[in-house]
Amino acid sequence: MPPPEAANYQYQEKVATLRKLFFVDHPEQTGDTPPTATQWMDELARAQRRVGTPGLSFWKEGPAQIFLRFKHLLEIAGVIPPLQVDGRAVATLPRNPAQAAAEQQEVVKTMQLATYLAQTFPEEFKIMIDGKTTMKNIIDKSRSTLFKFRSQDEIKTAIEQISKVMGDRPVPAQPGGAPPPGPAA
Repeated sequence: MPPPEAANYQYQEKVATLRKLFFVDHPEQTGDTPPTATQWMDELARAQRRVGTPGLSFWKEGPAQIFLRFKHLLEIAGVIPPLQVDGRAVATLPRNPAQAAAEQQEVVKTMQLATYLAQTFPEEFKIMIDGKTTMKNIIDKSRSTLFKFRSQDEIKTAIEQISKVMGDRPVPAQPGGAPPPGPAA
């Protein structure tokens, strides 16, 4: 095996510098061991943050304007109908991939933090965090439209059904809010 040449390493450093300067926006696996999913997501978020600031004006002035121009031309030609809701025109703009990645990273970080806090401080977490609002915020931020929340009547019905299946019965109130004494373990 021939000895390694320093020129090969210098060349690789120059390539890495050029990629960084030209905002290559995908993570690179630099080691022999494959990264974990979390490491890969963190690397992807780091790359997207670098692209985000200069990429925002580029996105607004370049691809977004091209999209809007083609949409306008296609509407005039009758290829696509104008987007309307209740008879009113709807403004459209393509979603910036860097912004989408930043929002997704915020959701991932929120979920990681929620898991950590719920495991470390379970009682305080349940008391202090408004679960319904937090769930809605996470769903809104991730722009998911597949979830459906139950109405209050549906929630009561679901609780009754679960209670019947589990054999739960109402717990009598104790002075001071203490649970009733149970069998000694």
